[in-house]
Amino acid sequence: MSEEVKEKKTTKKVEEKEVKTAKKPVEKTVKAEKVEKPAKVEKTVKTEKVAKEEKVEKPAKAEKVVKEEKVEKPAAKKPAKAKTVKAKEQRFQGTGRRKESVARVKITAGTGKIEVNGKDLKSYFDLDTLVYIAKQPLVLTETENNVDIVANIYGGGKTGQAGALRHGIARALIEFRPELRAELKKAGFLTRDSRKKERKKYGLKKARRAPQFSKR
Repeated sequence: MSEEVKEKKTTKKVEEKEVKTAKKPVEKTVKAEKVEKPAKVEKTVKTEKVAKEEKVEKPAKAEKVVKEEKVEKPAAKKPAKAKTVKAKEQRFQGTGRRKESVARVKITAGTGKIEVNGKDLKSYFDLDTLVYIAKQPLVLTETENNVDIVANIYGGGKTGQAGALRHGIARALIEFRPELRAELKKAGFLTRDSRKKERKKYGLKKARRAPQFSKR
């Protein structure tokens, strides 16, 4: 019996050794796997960081290009604005009225050309007296040959239009040369002629025209 017990003990010891030897490499492999996995994760993290840095760098370049374009565009527009302002400063306007006529007058520095509704002044007004009335402010201030005039007139007849043109030219001359105001005011060219056609009266042919007297 003792020999059998001894054999059993020896077999048990052998089995325990085999179990221990079998367990040890398994644990090592498990540890090796556990150690290797975080290393891969770190590599992926590093690659993600590099990718993020590349993504951040690209928009920075795009922003610089956009900023440069924004700075260049206004610089090209500034000269155009300056030109429009200068063109507006050289033009002076005035509005004249007489009876039922209204004249819109624009004056610029020139050589004495006068255009009325797309025609020359003398060809538009048939009578020399109407041309003389329209030119009165220019003759008084001695600016007849120093300015160009473009006028648009509507409403009323020729006499009313001539008076409206004179009124508009006088008002535009004040803006062209403010020192001429006193001279034009004294001549009465800045005040509108408020006279209208007088109404017809009862018993008369017109406002004051009486019927012819008949003795018999």
